[in-house]
Amino acid sequence: MEAPPSGLEIPAQGWTSAPPAEDPFVEFEDGRLRCSPFALRLEANWLEVTTTDCNYATLVYRFSRDVVVGDVVRGEVAWATLASLEPAIGTLAFATARDGVLWKHEVSIPGEADIVKVEFTIGQAAPAGSALYFHVRNHGYNAWQLSPLTLTDPA
Repeated sequence: MEAPPSGLEIPAQGWTSAPPAEDPFVEFEDGRLRCSPFALRLEANWLEVTTTDCNYATLVYRFSRDVVVGDVVRGEVAWATLASLEPAIGTLAFATARDGVLWKHEVSIPGEADIVKVEFTIGQAAPAGSALYFHVRNHGYNAWQLSPLTLTDPA
């Protein structure tokens, strides 16, 4: 079998809203308002999810090449000052259908603006067209930004 290319950029504009039927985070949807595509926008080549009218989003990116065991996804997630009348926890996560949740980060709301590095390893091979999911669960009117990501071969 031929080795896949050494790297792949996952651009911000490559993400779309995941249909509820394939959402791996659907167990957390009860009592939440799913974000419409209008909550998504490009901001300086980053994807911004604005939770003004919603508090739950799962986005999907379809890999354009086969994914191999040990591939590493890297990038960043940032947010502006987080506002809410009541204290809460915001959750950011990445998952695949085969591996489940691969990366998760919880953020106290209200809270200061910040940025975190994202890095996780793919545990199971998957063919081109397989999905990577990015999830945001939020409380309050906030904005979350996802950088373009990279997928690189195992070391």
